[in-house]
Amino acid sequence: MDAPSEPRAAYVAAALCGYAILSIAMTLAFKAALQAFPYPASLVAATFVVEAALVKSAECGARAAACVFPKEENTEQKRCCVFPDETDRLLMYVACCVGAEVALSNAGLLLLSVATHTMIKACTPVFVLGAGLALKLEPCRWSSILIVLVICAGTILCSPGVADHHREKDSLLGVLLTVSGGAVGGLRWGLTQKACQKGVRVKPTELVRRTLPTSAAFLVLVAGLLDARRLIRTPGSGDLAQKALGAALALALGGLGLLTVEVTLVALTSSLTLAVAAVAKELVLIGVSIGLLKNDVSPSGYGGFALTASGVLAYNVERYKRRRPAAPPPQTYEQVDLRPPSLVSVPPMDDAELA
Repeated sequence: MDAPSEPRAAYVAAALCGYAILSIAMTLAFKAALQAFPYPASLVAATFVVEAALVKSAECGARAAACVFPKEENTEQKRCCVFPDETDRLLMYVACCVGAEVALSNAGLLLLSVATHTMIKACTPVFVLGAGLALKLEPCRWSSILIVLVICAGTILCSPGVADHHREKDSLLGVLLTVSGGAVGGLRWGLTQKACQKGVRVKPTELVRRTLPTSAAFLVLVAGLLDARRLIRTPGSGDLAQKALGAALALALGGLGLLTVEVTLVALTSSLTLAVAAVAKELVLIGVSIGLLKNDVSPSGYGGFALTASGVLAYNVERYKRRRPAAPPPQTYEQVDLRPPSLVSVPPMDDAELA
């Protein structure tokens, strides 16, 4: 009974290592690309378009190879590979949530300071936990809620520029847009977990293949609404478009691998585990910036770092306790007198009972 859990633990460890490496590399690469092309919505849209083109090219290549080297498949396998309508709708919702998350987040960033926007985005585990509770993917435990709140509070304290951000730069509409983007992002990962773990159980690679084209089309529309006017008014927009295409080509392979690893991690564990892993990745980046780059950090930043690390550790301890098999119930034994009746002591009878 314990044999299947060992490969699963190995898969989870491999997915976590792959996520940490790809996520840190993509974060640094995306920040470097934004310095050359400071339009995040358009950069994300171009990256998704290239990723969708790569997926479609691989799909066409697989179909061509199947035509050249046909394989015999029975009708039962073909029938199992066709998704029902409910799964099609679920994957469509996931694809639309990707575009809506990017649209709301970037629209909110235009109306907020970077510090306030980062502080709101730090509450991503709260949004993911809320979506998990709403979709009945996570059990309602006060310990889990408290741990997530501790992680978010520490991450907010770690956010850059918290001490010197100005409230007059912020807009209530920007706050609402960013919070809505976080909620849609939590719903996206909740629906991803539902698609991978409930019902048909779509494979991670299949989910990425089916949702990428729709997400790319949605993001192109979003980028056109958010950045088209600014790009037209910017001198040298042709050079910027070439930089965006070059950056998208460089980011596409890493982004496609990261997206596949993220969905695989959600399929093996949960969307909340992915959110906590993302926070742990940010802790690693903060630690690198403190130790290697010698960046200045405020006392509140150090406190937030310790608070977030404690929350991540507590989450892993609680998850380990939940996965640990429960102890068997104690066995009770009934005392039975095995002596023959002749040896069993009989209480003496009084005179009234003898009469």
